[in-house]
Amino acid sequence: MKLGGNVLDAVLVSLDYLVIGTMASREWKQSSFGTKIEKAIDFQKKGYGILIVSEEAWVQSLGSSS
Repeated sequence: MKLGGNVLDAVLVSLDYLVIGTMASREWKQSSFGTKIEKAIDFQKKGYGILIVSEEAWVQSLGSSS
């Protein structure tokens, strides 16, 4: 990506940011968040520095970084 990011298909302990949208899906495990968010929260509890940010905040940060 232009600013040095990589898109991953899975949440890994090496992940820095998990960008989440605002729409929920009935297919999501807990109806308000998916398993990727759940896994990221689990990694946070274990001390990994994964930040979960909204898509809106992510887009705003891109505007200030370019």
